[in-house]
Amino acid sequence: MREEPLKVFPTPKGEPIHVLALGAHADDLELGCGATLLRLHYNLDALIHYVVFCDHFCRRKDRPEGINRENEMQESAKLLGCHSVKTDYGYLDTEFPRWWREIQQKVEKLCTEQEAQNHGRKFDLVLAPRLDDNHQDHVVVAQAAAREAPFHARALWHYEIKQRGQDR
Repeated sequence: MREEPLKVFPTPKGEPIHVLALGAHADDLELGCGATLLRLHYNLDALIHYVVFCDHFCRRKDRPEGINRENEMQESAKLLGCHSVKTDYGYLDTEFPRWWREIQQKVEKLCTEQEAQNHGRKFDLVLAPRLDDNHQDHVVVAQAAAREAPFHARALWHYEIKQRGQDR
């Protein structure tokens, strides 16, 4: 038996909430807010839009051969009940700061597309990394969300990704 739905986001009767989940890399959403996404999906029938900005191969200067994470991300998004998946931006790991303006514009575009496709309805919730994260790529995504959410969403929640040591 399903639990009584959470009353966090009142919506028109029978309407699901719309959630934009933003991650810098493969597995950021799963590690940072996977349980929240599952709860939103199962308790509120949320329409979750899963977005990851890093390329599928997670290439870095010190690992040019990369690791293909596309299938892993697609399967994970499916298990989390995501309505749509966007993972083809192709930004290189650790190099997001040089593309911060472009990433911010992409977040704005995602939000305006949501509004255009849903008769002006904004996202009910945006999930993004914390602004004080120690990984520079996470911070860029967090800043983009913090800038755009006040105009295009009813709420912004930040998630934390526990990391060991410092990223380069």
